[in-house]
Amino acid sequence: MPETTKPLWLLIAGVVLTDAVWLPASRLTLVASSLWAPALAGAVAALLAWFYGTVRRDARIASLTRSTAELIAFTTGAGILSYLMVTLNRPLLDEYLVAVDRATGLDWPAMHRWLDVHPVVNIVLGIFYISMTIQIVVLLLVLNFRGQTGRSHELVWLFALMGMGCVLFSGPWPTGGAFYHFKVEPVRDYVNVFTGLRDGTFDAIDLWQLQGVVQFPSFHTALAILYAYASRGIPILFPLTIAINLMVIAATPAIGGHHFVDLWGGAAIAFGAIMLVRRYRLAARTDG
Repeated sequence: MPETTKPLWLLIAGVVLTDAVWLPASRLTLVASSLWAPALAGAVAALLAWFYGTVRRDARIASLTRSTAELIAFTTGAGILSYLMVTLNRPLLDEYLVAVDRATGLDWPAMHRWLDVHPVVNIVLGIFYISMTIQIVVLLLVLNFRGQTGRSHELVWLFALMGMGCVLFSGPWPTGGAFYHFKVEPVRDYVNVFTGLRDGTFDAIDLWQLQGVVQFPSFHTALAILYAYASRGIPILFPLTIAINLMVIAATPAIGGHHFVDLWGGAAIAFGAIMLVRRYRLAARTDG
């Protein structure tokens, strides 16, 4: 294992250990059958990373499969942790966030009403909003097969740091989001999960049906900035990624049900993580 990956795996191990200790002590259970897919996929990716790193050496394939294993392990552990954080049942911050939005002249209900009478715009925004998984797959493929394996590792490091920042903040300072606060109908799936985690009516975590229960800071906004940063300097991909992710950010309040101020929180997490990685060289050399 390259030296630069060890701290990342220590972070992942810390998340998984926290889940392993907290989950049995909580009222939640994990649907065991839902763990097989990420466990198997992660194990296969890790095995391929070892094979191409030691037996049939190919730095690009080894980096791609290692990054895949790291992302699977982290997102699984962090997803479980995000649910556990909601069970802390801390007072919600939504009223304060709505007040900040209004003080800056932003009116979420007015935006929602406008989108109701412009369904085509809503559909287009929805397409951009769900592009995040496709984007990271494309980025990992492009970076690694261009030989920018250090940049690939930097991408995964930043993904993990931003994800941890959002999850850890959401525990002591939770928000239900605009769909929850303004009681929008029909009720979104994440709202049902969020309220069930808080009142005790939700008790089983199915990894196949994980919902994004973190509203502030906005992880979508953080990832939009990350993807643009990771593609810097790559012809065609860089301007395309910027254009796509400007649309992702625009879609975040409408499709994700975020308060507008959530976007600023996500941006702060993104720039903070980027500065941390650059300052302490947590990632390998980023190949430009």
